[in-house]
Amino acid sequence: MEGMKVVDIIADILLIIGGLYLGFWGLFNIDVGAALFGGHASAILRIIFVLVGLAGLYEVFGWKGMHARWCAHLPHHA
Repeated sequence: MEGMKVVDIIADILLIIGGLYLGFWGLFNIDVGAALFGGHASAILRIIFVLVGLAGLYEVFGWKGMHARWCAHLPHHA
């Protein structure tokens, strides 16, 4: 179960990166990814986009399991 918590944290970090990327693009019209990695055609940026998308799917479909892992030690309310 602890190993899955590591995956949960990695997925969260990827989603934070994706959120910041889109926030800079939307608010300031600054494309940080293109500036850092040489445009949207760069393989590195495309891999990052895929990883962020997979992290989103992981969060959507794994919500109940994540909740169980992270809240297992908390007392249950009736």
